[in-house]
Amino acid sequence: MKNKRIVFLAAAITFGCYAEGLAGTRSGYNSFNFGNSQAGANGTYSVVAENRSNYSRIDLNATGTVKFLNKSAKGVEFTATTENSAGRKSAVYTLQVAGYVVDSGTKSVSYVWSKPINRTLIQTSATVTVGPVPVTISGAVGGGTNIGYTFQLDPAGVGVSGNASAWASGNASAGVGVRGFNVSLRSDLQLAKTSLNPSVRVTPTTWSGSANLVFDPVSINLSIALQTLNRVLYQLNLANYSAPSSTRTLLQL
Repeated sequence: MKNKRIVFLAAAITFGCYAEGLAGTRSGYNSFNFGNSQAGANGTYSVVAENRSNYSRIDLNATGTVKFLNKSAKGVEFTATTENSAGRKSAVYTLQVAGYVVDSGTKSVSYVWSKPINRTLIQTSATVTVGPVPVTISGAVGGGTNIGYTFQLDPAGVGVSGNASAWASGNASAGVGVRGFNVSLRSDLQLAKTSLNPSVRVTPTTWSGSANLVFDPVSINLSIALQTLNRVLYQLNLANYSAPSSTRTLLQL
């Protein structure tokens, strides 16, 4: 009987060390910067998973900014947190586009959040000098998102799964007010397109799943050629950037 008690005590100690070893915080982070101030986008993504005694939490965060003709504007920003603290469960989410809250909520049961939206982020014009001639460029950048997440809240823990995609693209035109000259404008402005795809579950003693970040191809080319009598006299390249599609593991549990 004494040996059995020793074996049981050793097993309990081993399990206690294992459970304690799982407790803590794990996180993933990624930042991106495409193009330049004439045409581009930048932003960050982060995922945080936390567990400890009687507590489980998952955080998702994304922020983005677009840039066009030396102006910048907030793009898509969203945050989502699922939490189970000693049985008190909540899912809190907020979506902002162009600096304005377009959807937010707090739930205490499992919930599916779905939201598509498109907005104009920047509409502007600027004058640049091509050789000796001033040229006026006008254009706009639009952005949007399509989110579909399932927040899982149950007595054992929390989970988040789904997809959130965001994008920004633009268009431009140019004109010159000098007689005898005309302009040729190249405007290829796929500034950004990304998606955050988590499938994560956390309990006080376990965690599993992953969160992947997908970048679609980016193509940014904004250039002007000044012409007369079908001859190119001057050329100005304002933005030139490209990146292929790629997938990055933001978090692996």
